[in-house]
Amino acid sequence: MILLGYYPDWVEAMPPAKVPYKRYTHLTHSFALFNDDGTLKPPRGAAEFCKRAKAAKVVPILAVGGAESGPAYAKAETETLARHIVAMVQKNGYGGVDIDWEFPDTPGAPQKLVALAQALRKHLPKTLLTAAVPGGEWNGKHYDAPALLPLLDYVNIMAYDYAGPWGSEAGHNAPYSFCESAIAYWRGRGWPAHKLLLGLASYGRGFKARRFGEKTTGKSAHEYTGYTEILPLAAKGWKKQRDPKEHVPYLVSPTSDELISYDDPESIALKAALAKKSGLAGCFFWEITQDDGTLAAATMVK
Repeated sequence: MILLGYYPDWVEAMPPAKVPYKRYTHLTHSFALFNDDGTLKPPRGAAEFCKRAKAAKVVPILAVGGAESGPAYAKAETETLARHIVAMVQKNGYGGVDIDWEFPDTPGAPQKLVALAQALRKHLPKTLLTAAVPGGEWNGKHYDAPALLPLLDYVNIMAYDYAGPWGSEAGHNAPYSFCESAIAYWRGRGWPAHKLLLGLASYGRGFKARRFGEKTTGKSAHEYTGYTEILPLAAKGWKKQRDPKEHVPYLVSPTSDELISYDDPESIALKAALAKKSGLAGCFFWEITQDDGTLAAATMVK
């Protein structure tokens, strides 16, 4: 099975020389960002990253866009953008492109996304082409799933951020049932299992609340906290518990007024088993610098 990891270029503690390449089959370099004039700025260390990934027999993929990239994508001229991406791929040696358009939710944007995929497929016929997609109808409705199906090799389902600071209630970041429904959603839109990757979170979401499902009482100091940052909290008096229904762990603060929902090796193993049982191509992580290696290892289900 594929195990893909998103590698963020802004984490200075993990330059290309320190990336744990051998944990993964594919690594997606995040992100090529839009300049004000519509051109793209490559991720830091692009050439070195690609060289080291290939030496480790890992497929290096260029991620374009990222969070809140919708307006820039919508503004860009499709063929010009495609040429910029192609040039970046060829210059640095990427083996794939990930269209991370979040989200094509303006008039004409869904069609423009299809046109971009068509242009990239035309110019890079043998290059891996993927897209990061949401796990449900709220933003998933903006993707022309049937039109994208013959153009993309895989879609990476972001089965996390089910709850967060944008809501008014405490909830799990990546409940098991959301993984199930996210797979069902894309299968229901005509995508075969072998073209789907299930997204796994190597971070947690914190909430100022005493119980899940309750209204939050303020801003959590752990709204977005990597797994490696969560681990030391037990030594500070945080108590680990597990939701028996959603099969994910969470921490309760010493004062019982804050919760952190996250994933550990046990919950990751269950989700990886779900992906395998469902016939998916594999899984992916957002993102690799937040993992001490135990989460990636937990996906190696038999």
